[in-house]
Amino acid sequence: MACKRQWFSVWLPDDESNPDPASGPGQWHGTSVIVCKQFVDECTGVVNEFGICDQGGAGDGGGWDYPGAGGGDTEPEEEDPCSKIKTKLTNVQFKQKLQNLNSSSNFALNHEVGFFEKNGEFFPTSSEPCSNFVKASTSLNCLTGIMHTHQNFDCEGTFLEPVPSPEDVDIFIRIPLAQAAQCSGNYQDAYHLTIASCGTYMLNYNGSTPPSNNYNVQVWSDWYESEYKNLSDKKQYTQDKIEEVFAKFLSTCIGIDGLEVYKIENDTATKLEYNQSTGTTSSTPCPN
Repeated sequence: MACKRQWFSVWLPDDESNPDPASGPGQWHGTSVIVCKQFVDECTGVVNEFGICDQGGAGDGGGWDYPGAGGGDTEPEEEDPCSKIKTKLTNVQFKQKLQNLNSSSNFALNHEVGFFEKNGEFFPTSSEPCSNFVKASTSLNCLTGIMHTHQNFDCEGTFLEPVPSPEDVDIFIRIPLAQAAQCSGNYQDAYHLTIASCGTYMLNYNGSTPPSNNYNVQVWSDWYESEYKNLSDKKQYTQDKIEEVFAKFLSTCIGIDGLEVYKIENDTATKLEYNQSTGTTSSTPCPN
């Protein structure tokens, strides 16, 4: 059995006067169709257009066995997320950009800097002084990767959490994930990297269907800020605890199946995962 998944995405603009996905507001809606063909070694009848041996249609008591109709698992095996991440980490251009961003001078800035990846090409980006939203320097079409820094302090001297923010997760869902589904048909091609002085973290989506966009970023932000303030008040503001809270944030507050975070160190990646039953966080290294 050989199967192929085809992705179909439709852009629904909020404003018909500005329907361009690159500039106008709106939402992507996607679905996929799996077409499978069965290959037979011997056939006494005719092999039809689906690769199925037709022994005479309904006259043999069963009719045609159409692909995906009952029985059998026709879902193709999903690629291991660790393999996808390893491919990125061994890409020369990717590594160079990551190393360029991972510097103390960038963390000391009063704004973010980074790169967008589009069709294998990297475009530099930055935010305005005293802000933390990097601007797109190219069309958003087929933009499947974002890597950017988190500075240590904002312009008011407030220490910023050295992990992805709720807004980072929102941007990851709305842009790289949607564009990966449209341009390559594979959500695992999308990524979002947050590079901070205490660590580098990659958001990944390991699902095969569009993630829910029925969420409220303000609710996320309120939960996020409350939990990190609680850490600070208890004087438990260590990187391990910060990572635990972020893993809990993904699992309990956001709760999108398939949304994952990996800590990147050199050429290795470790999955951070929160267990709601035990209230603990585990670290699972990707195989070398």
